[in-house]
Parts: sequence; structure tokens; C-alpha cells
Amino acid sequence: MRPTNMLHKKKILIIGGSSGIGLGIASVCADYGADTIIAGRCKQKLSNATAFLDNRITGVQIDANNDNCIDAVYQQIGCFDHLVISAGEAMVKSLQETTEEDARGDMERNFWLKYKLSTRALPYLSKEGSILFISGIFSVKPNANLFMSSVSVGAVEALCKSLAISAAPIRVNAIAPYVVDNSDSLTKDISDDRKNYLQSIASKIPAGNVGKTRDVGLAAVMLMKNQYASGTILNLDGAYSLT
Repeated sequence: MRPTNMLHKKKILIIGGSSGIGLGIASVCADYGADTIIAGRCKQKLSNATAFLDNRITGVQIDANNDNCIDAVYQQIGCFDHLVISAGEAMVKSLQETTEEDARGDMERNFWLKYKLSTRALPYLSKEGSILFISGIFSVKPNANLFMSSVSVGAVEALCKSLAISAAPIRVNAIAPYVVDNSDSLTKDISDDRKNYLQSIASKIPAGNVGKTRDVGLAAVMLMKNQYASGTILNLDGAYSLT
């Protein structure tokens, strides 16, 4: 018997889905026949993303810093099956360069935003559904030049594990990627400096290549479909964390 497509017609909301990893996940979800919705702050980026995927996805504006806006978007969408939160931003600063204001800002962008978006979504999520966070491999192998972001992604993964217990039976997982090449997303042309950087990273990790956004998308779909996956932190790093 052929396995059924467990994402066909499922409603998936991807916050931070208008570019990069989020858009890569949206593309794979659309390939699987899911009712895919991307959310972001910039209307133009949402429009570009939907056009890029031939209108196989829909876009909705959201201000993740505004609680009322978050609630209004969830109410507008209604019940849905899977929530992916890809929004976040790494801060390139060492401990010595990081002020207390910097640290609080990083936690706000990379932890509290995910906490708020995920917990407010719980009443709207299917009990057979899931939440998926995008964290980062620096929770496992901290980077001194990303001091506070290494801390905040670790906090996200602790949130993932705690929610997997406290929000059950809704499943909660996270993907921790290393360097990802976004050129298979909206940015088709990348600079020579970026190409050289990606080649340099690829030469230093056991896999011999960096990930593409579609690689993260395929991993995301696996976690959404797998009913036994909850509290899972999937390191997607080409074995970088083992070196």
C-alpha cells in the first residue's frame, strides 16, 4: 500500500516565510499539496514570494511585535495544522562587544518572539498538528562571535522541549541548521564574496557542502509528517558540530 500524503490540504502557517529558510520550507510544503500561508511584516516581500512560487502559497501581513496583530492574524486564519516559526536574526558580536541592551534585544528577537507566537497559537492548532522552530547549530557548538545568539537559540531549544510536554498532544520540534545557501530562494544572484564564503564553509565540514533552503524544507516536512517526532532537535549542519 502506498503511503498517504499526510500534508495534502493541511493548513500550514510559516511565520518568516517570505524569504530564506522560511520560503524554502513554504516551497516544499506547497509541493506536498499543503494549504501554505506565509506571514511577514513587509507586504512587498510577501507579494514577491507568492509570485516566486507561482501563487501556490498565500501571504498575510503580521507584526510579531504587536500582540493584538498576532491575535488578529490567528483569528483570520482560523484553525490550522502546523506552525513554523522561522523569524529571527543572528547578532554578530562577541561577549566583549555585547551590551546588556544588545543581549536583551537578541533574546527579544530570537526567543521571546518565538515564545509569544507559539503560545498564542495553541488554541488554533489542531491536536494532531505541530509547532516547528528554526533555531541554530550554535546552541550545540557556540560561536564566540555570535555570543548572545548562541545563548538565545539554546533558549529556543529548551522552549521546544518544554512545550513538547506542556502543549501535548500538539507536537513541538526544532531544526538547528548551520550555514544555509539562500540562492535557491528569491535571491538568485549572489555576490562573489558570498560564493567564496559558502565554498570556504563547505570545504571545512565533513559533508563537503552547505545546505540549501530546500534541504531545510524537506527536514521540516519530515518532522511535520512524523507523528512520533516531538521534542526533537534536528541538527542539520553537515556534521559541523562534530568537528
